[in-house]
Amino acid sequence: MDKGDVLLLAILSSSTEVAYYTIAKKLAFSILSLTDPFAQAIYPQFANLTANKKYKEITKLIEKIVKIIMPIAILIFIISLSYGEFIIINLFGNDYKTANISFIILMFITLLSSIYFWTLNLLFCFNLVKFRLILMFLAFLVFIVASFSLIPHYGNIGAAVGLCSANLLIIIGSVYKIRNFLMGNRTIEDNSITIK
Repeated sequence: MDKGDVLLLAILSSSTEVAYYTIAKKLAFSILSLTDPFAQAIYPQFANLTANKKYKEITKLIEKIVKIIMPIAILIFIISLSYGEFIIINLFGNDYKTANISFIILMFITLLSSIYFWTLNLLFCFNLVKFRLILMFLAFLVFIVASFSLIPHYGNIGAAVGLCSANLLIIIGSVYKIRNFLMGNRTIEDNSITIK
């Protein structure tokens, strides 16, 4: 879906819509460059805790991460909502102010991805790669259906909604699977502590 969204937009819409969408996507996705190093730094901790079956500690670490990132993400989103058009006009010119709605939609999913960046790490740590592949396939189908349905009518906004829908499915599915895995293993961990 990384470049597929732009390709589908180009096929189903105009080059002007592609320009608006590209600007909105680049601006919104620039936030991810802040969380990528954090994700790489936190992976060894998750791997170590998983190897030692310290699932309560993993849950505490997740809670800490979310508590730190969520207020920052909310603040950035409020700024984006309030000054998105102003930012786009000043960076790219008045011709691109139409990209603002796509920018807000993409900023929403980017910030949500920033809050839940740890899901990919934990799916790998918990050996849930097959689940991740199935989830990616389902998200791709959602993206295709949403894009073909929305782009002809809404252009760049339709592409943003399609990408947002697919990523939302990945985040919700990943969090759900990780939550169930942790709850099941914390119960086992609690029982082994009681037996000792």
